Amino acid sequence: MTLYTRSAELMRKLVISEELSGEFLIPSYQRGYRWGATEVVKLLDDIKNDVIAAPTARSYYLQPIVVTWRESEGNWELIDGQQRLTTLYLIVKYLRDSNWLPRAKVNYSLAYETRENSRKYLETLDSTSRHANIDFHYIYSAYEAIERWFEDQPDSEGAAINVRKALAESVYLIWYEAPEGTDNNELFRRLNVGRIPLTDAELIKALVLSRIAASGSRSERQEQVAVQWDYFERELRDPELWAFITGSSSEWPTHIDLLFRAMAGSTDGKEQHRYWVFEELRPRIENSAAEFWRDVVRMHGLITGWFHDRTLYHLIGFLIATGGRYEFERIVELADGRTNKSFRHALVQRIRSRVGESRSGLDALNYEQDRDECQDILLLMNVATVLGAIDENLVASDEGERFSFYAHAKSSWSVEHIHAQNAAPLTRAEQWRTWLELHRRGIDALPGRSGAENVALFSRIDALIESIDAREVGIEARFRKLEDEILAAFAASGDPVIGDDVHLLPNLALLDRGHNSALGNSVFEVKRQEILRLDRAGSYIPPCTRNAFLKYYTDDADQQIHMWGPQDREAYYDVMRDILAPYLVPEAAEAAS
Repeated sequence: MTLYTRSAELMRKLVISEELSGEFLIPSYQRGYRWGATEVVKLLDDIKNDVIAAPTARSYYLQPIVVTWRESEGNWELIDGQQRLTTLYLIVKYLRDSNWLPRAKVNYSLAYETRENSRKYLETLDSTSRHANIDFHYIYSAYEAIERWFEDQPDSEGAAINVRKALAESVYLIWYEAPEGTDNNELFRRLNVGRIPLTDAELIKALVLSRIAASGSRSERQEQVAVQWDYFERELRDPELWAFITGSSSEWPTHIDLLFRAMAGSTDGKEQHRYWVFEELRPRIENSAAEFWRDVVRMHGLITGWFHDRTLYHLIGFLIATGGRYEFERIVELADGRTNKSFRHALVQRIRSRVGESRSGLDALNYEQDRDECQDILLLMNVATVLGAIDENLVASDEGERFSFYAHAKSSWSVEHIHAQNAAPLTRAEQWRTWLELHRRGIDALPGRSGAENVALFSRIDALIESIDAREVGIEARFRKLEDEILAAFAASGDPVIGDDVHLLPNLALLDRGHNSALGNSVFEVKRQEILRLDRAGSYIPPCTRNAFLKYYTDDADQQIHMWGPQDREAYYDVMRDILAPYLVPEAAEAAS
């Protein structure tokens, strides 16, 4: 009994060579078979390494084949999957022709709308005709690659038996029957121009709609689900919402896939096959598509509820921004079965575990040894500053601005010194040139310097820049000497950060260096001017970074606008510790651990 009886079910998981049967027509809009030895050997190696050699039984999934049913002809039009089906045909044919497994058989056939001879050649594989046309050449070359692969195995007959067993029990294709009314040419173009694969979401959508139809529901119900689906997809494409729940500004082919990934459960970072989400959810859909869709609606409502709740938005957004690819799924699991208040407390506890520092522990964090921890602390300071004070129930006002996780995700924010001690990390001539240009502008703003001093120093800077442009020899030695003179000019105008203090939190902030490493190794005044320029241009700057460089944390009486002095560091650090207090480990708890 063939598996391909007509039904409302649009997708099935197929075990290769056991259930894969019927006639497949390769339409005229497709080119011929074009897999070479590389692709063929990779498929056989994958079966060997991922299935046969696996310590425990596991499945191997190929990409889907996409078909439509031709009622008048009683066969399938193969929209996508020709290369895979042809190669599988050749593998099983070899197993039979080699006489190791003479009873092995191919249960399906491939017909070609405009290349009728290719069907016959696939069956005969006549070596004398292999150069008759390009299709024959590729088919025969693939067969030779299969033959060589088996001959190269230490036990060729054993390898043949194992591959045949794997094909019968563990190698799967996803069967996707395109919905009625599909433009097959357009679908083929989309799948093959740029090789855009089907997503879990597309497979799930087809199965949900087909199951709803099979259940006897009114056609309006299918339309309602389709409309909701499109609405969810559009809403999840909001850049701010997407960055909030992914920690990234990058796009997915279908954003609703994120809902299904969460519904499938956390993998704790373990790698899964391409369509594991679909396979995980398929039994639920087949059991009750209506109940499954209600779960999707609830998941969408959960996410949008978090997004519009100002407190949850900031707590969850920070965890996802710092937690990696699978943090969203873990937070969904954390929310399961909890009241709103309990969930908030659990989020704060998770933040404490993520940060892992007490108030006194912040003092020891160092840029050189703890850069990742410093980055999390500084991001949390920015998020908590925008969120504002929260009460004992972990609720903040619903009014006020929101931290933009989208703006944060778009830029290359990293931990940088508010005042850099020197330009030692700069090693290339173009970096020295940029550093000189930046500090030339900064010197102009320093108080207590005469015009004559500046003119003389500017002359030396301009001369060195010309030498750098001319690629003269001995540039680094001249740069280091002038660097010392420039830094001394800044030091003479105030009390710069010196010694080990340069690497501690009171001298660190989030800055977007991009590719400009010279800015990251610049003194405070240079960076302050760049922050002002970016602010005037409307660029996004983390709020605490802006506050530090604009001296919002320092009392007016202690202002030294061009320097980052001890009074600035102390005021900045006091605010940092206060705003982070709800998210730090209690001192007693740290001592006990």
